[in-house]
Amino acid sequence: MTRFDQALHDSLLQDIGTSRGRWRSKRLTAFAALAGSRYRGELMVVGRAVNGWTFGWSADDVSEAEGRARVLDAAFKPAREQEPLRWVSNAWGAPTGYNTARSAFWRVIRATIDSLELCDVSKPNWPAQIVWSNLYKVSPFGGGNPSTSLCRAQQTKCIEMILAEVSNWKPRRLLFLTGEDWAKPFLQTLTDEPLDRPPAGPVQIVGTTTSGARIVVGPHPQSRPEVPLVSAITEMYRVA
Repeated sequence: MTRFDQALHDSLLQDIGTSRGRWRSKRLTAFAALAGSRYRGELMVVGRAVNGWTFGWSADDVSEAEGRARVLDAAFKPAREQEPLRWVSNAWGAPTGYNTARSAFWRVIRATIDSLELCDVSKPNWPAQIVWSNLYKVSPFGGGNPSTSLCRAQQTKCIEMILAEVSNWKPRRLLFLTGEDWAKPFLQTLTDEPLDRPPAGPVQIVGTTTSGARIVVGPHPQSRPEVPLVSAITEMYRVA
């Protein structure tokens, strides 16, 4: 964790501590992006937000520096591990708890890695090839996406974070599995070039960041046909 990362996250938590909304009565959780140990700049994947990550805390808990420090320490703890994304393959097919094989999000990522021939996905270290981030770094601990007001409370800082992450990890491919509506405010700051809308199909937007990364935006994969989605994503990257 760099001081810049820590400062941005701390500033976001300060905003959460002072903002107003019905979400203040809920337990919240904080997330920090993770880079796999074998990441070599090939692919960064962005989701909407996490559920049940680390531990639950309240907006009042982060109104003071001591509470924010505790939340930040937990949020960045996975990044300090030797294999930050091994939990994905460890939980693949898990008989109890969270089973990543039942997650459309992780199935599409795994199939995309395979289709792009980034590694052998039959090996347990396949998640180590990517950077994984989310648009919104604070979300309800008990599940579900952040509400409109919770998104609004953190959006400015979260946009800064995505920009910092792309600048730091310099991915050649940037994949948003979020839907166009969720990604739009972030995309507007990632590129000065016009974004293209491909012909009818599951991929919604393609473009290029100011640093040259190929952007592909698809829907959240839940309840979507996954094979056509992966094929479309792969094609959009190969034609770039």
